Amino acid sequence: MLLVYQLPLVSDPPAKAREKIAKFIGGKREEIIFTSGATAGINLVARAWGDTYIKEGDEICLSVAEHHANLLPWQQLAKRKKAQLKFIPINKETKELDINIAVSLLSPKTRILALACTSNVLGALLQQQQLQQLLQQAKLINPNIITLVDAAQALPHIPLHAPSLGADFLVGSSHKMFGGTGIGFLWGRKLLLQRMQPDNYGGEMIQHVSFDRSTFTDPPWRFEAGTLPIAQIIGFAAAVDFLNQVGMNNIAAADQKLAKTLMEAVEDFPRVRILSVTPWGQQQQQQQQQQQPQQKGAARAAAAATTAAAAKKMVPICSFIIEGLSPFDLALCVDQWYHVHLRADFIPLC
Repeated sequence: MLLVYQLPLVSDPPAKAREKIAKFIGGKREEIIFTSGATAGINLVARAWGDTYIKEGDEICLSVAEHHANLLPWQQLAKRKKAQLKFIPINKETKELDINIAVSLLSPKTRILALACTSNVLGALLQQQQLQQLLQQAKLINPNIITLVDAAQALPHIPLHAPSLGADFLVGSSHKMFGGTGIGFLWGRKLLLQRMQPDNYGGEMIQHVSFDRSTFTDPPWRFEAGTLPIAQIIGFAAAVDFLNQVGMNNIAAADQKLAKTLMEAVEDFPRVRILSVTPWGQQQQQQQQQQQPQQKGAARAAAAATTAAAAKKMVPICSFIIEGLSPFDLALCVDQWYHVHLRADFIPLC
C-alpha cells in the first residue's frame, strides 16, 4: 500500500508560523531560523559564523550579567580560536549596564558583541534606545563587528523591533512566550545568513546531493536539517497570536502590577533582601531596607510618582535572599508546603 500525503498540509503551518514570528519582531520570514530554543540559536551563530570568521587575538565582548546560554558558547569559541573574552560590568546599585564603560571596552579587535537586553536574574532592562546607541557605537568602532541580542527574557514583556535595534542576530524561545518547550528561533540579517555554512546536516536542507559532494539550499532552510518539530511550531505560532491579541501594552501593565504586589509582600518578611530591580526604584529600595515593616508601606506610597519611571527599566523578575537561609532549602520548603516553584541558585555578581 502506497501512502501519499499533500506536502502543503505539512509545510504550510511552519511557513505561516515563520511569517508570524518574523512580523512579531519586525523581520522577514526568510530571516527566521527555527531552533530548539534561544540557546541553540546562540550556539548556531557561535559555530556557523564564529568558527569561520573569528581568529586568534580577536575580542568577544559580553556583560557580566549574561545567562549561561550567552556565555558558554562564546567561552568555548574563544577557547577554540584563542580569542579574548571581555566583560562589561554592571552598576551594583542600579543593576544596569554602564553604556560609557561598555563603549570604552570595545576596540577595532572586537568582532562579537553579544548582550541580553534583560537580565534573567536581576530583571534589569536595557532600554531599547540605550541598546540601539550601544550597537551603533560598536559599528563605528569596528564596522565588521557582529552583534547579537538575547531577547528570550524580554519578548514576552516588551515589543522589540530587531532591525531597528541595529542587531545582526536576535534569539528567542517559545516557552518564554507562553508557548511550548523545545522550539525557538534565530533571527539574522539575510546577508550574514548567506555567508554562514550549516553546522548541522541531514535531510530537508539539501539543494543537491551525491556520493562525493553536496550543496545546500538557501537560508533559513539550510540551517534546519531534518524534520521540523511541526507540532511545537504550531504551538509557537499560537503563542504569538495570544501575545498579539492581549496586546504588549496590556501585558506590560499587568506585569508591573503583579511585580509590585509580589515584591512588596516579599520585602515585608524579616531578613529578606531583594536583589532585582524594583518598581519603586533603587534609591527608595535602599531606604526601605532600613525601615520597619509598618514604615515601608507609607514610604512606597510616597514614592508612587517615581514608580512609573522605574518600572520602565525592569521586567517582573523578583530575585531575593533571606539572610541565614540557603536558597535551596527555601525553594524546597515553598515547593512542598505551598506547591509554588522557585528557582534557587547562587548569584556571585550580587
